[in-house]
Amino acid sequence: MEGVEPTTRLTAGTMELARHPPLQNRGCARKSRPLSPHRVFLRWLLSTFPHEMRAGWSLVRPDIILWLALAILIAVARMSMPTSSEQPPPAFPFLITLLSGLIAAMLPAVLFTAQLEGRQLTWGPVLLLMSRKAGPLVVYAIAAIAIAWGAEALMIVAVSQAFGDSPILIPASTVAGVVIFVSILVRYSYLSFLVVLLERDKLPPLLWQWQRMAGAAAAFWPLTASSRLTEGNRWRLVFYTLMGQALPLAAAYVPGVFALPASVAAMLVLTIVQGVFFLHYRRRCEEAGVPAPTLPLEAALVA
Repeated sequence: MEGVEPTTRLTAGTMELARHPPLQNRGCARKSRPLSPHRVFLRWLLSTFPHEMRAGWSLVRPDIILWLALAILIAVARMSMPTSSEQPPPAFPFLITLLSGLIAAMLPAVLFTAQLEGRQLTWGPVLLLMSRKAGPLVVYAIAAIAIAWGAEALMIVAVSQAFGDSPILIPASTVAGVVIFVSILVRYSYLSFLVVLLERDKLPPLLWQWQRMAGAAAAFWPLTASSRLTEGNRWRLVFYTLMGQALPLAAAYVPGVFALPASVAAMLVLTIVQGVFFLHYRRRCEEAGVPAPTLPLEAALVA
């Protein structure tokens, strides 16, 4: 009828139209605007992030006593280290820190695989597996950190040359350095899982081969594979990477009797973050045609 405004029924097919009603004096409906980056991040932070952390916690919870003991060991060993860089670290705490940190880097791949596969662990083969993979993991981790640090140093030099003696040089170079460091480091979020759980011949060649220098490509296959598996998903991983850098630093500034609980809590949260990375890794492996990472663990996993 003339003079009566049209209405929209709230059915499943018209909910979006009801939320964005058509303009009265235009012949076409208003086009929905794309969400701004800060709204996308806010939506991810309030919905996706808690969901992923709960999923990571579900992998950590069955072995929480083990993870708690390992976190306490790492925290106590780090607190035993001298605060001054001029003093040499004590040999025993330094060794414990290195060994416990290496175990904490490799054990999530093994335990989380056992959780998803519904298997029980036989610790003898697991320890043999980790002893065999420890050396390569250290080498590849050092290479990844060196690449990130090198890129950060180059960025700081470039920013210094661009700003000269400007008063904003220090904050600008610091921010630029952190951004480039994290953007490189996030590419290697799956490095420990690839090194511990897979061999190069189990991966599709497109994930690790280079167009040139085939020998170098074969030598550095976990770095290349991790970088390519994180493509298209790094924006979802970068916040967790920042957490990995910020939480230990924040825990180190907690004073007095709260220092140890804060350090242990930070380690547990970072273990949950490893669970989130692992779930992303498994999903990307399925999408890329990578076989389920159970083959090197067959002797260690008992049905």
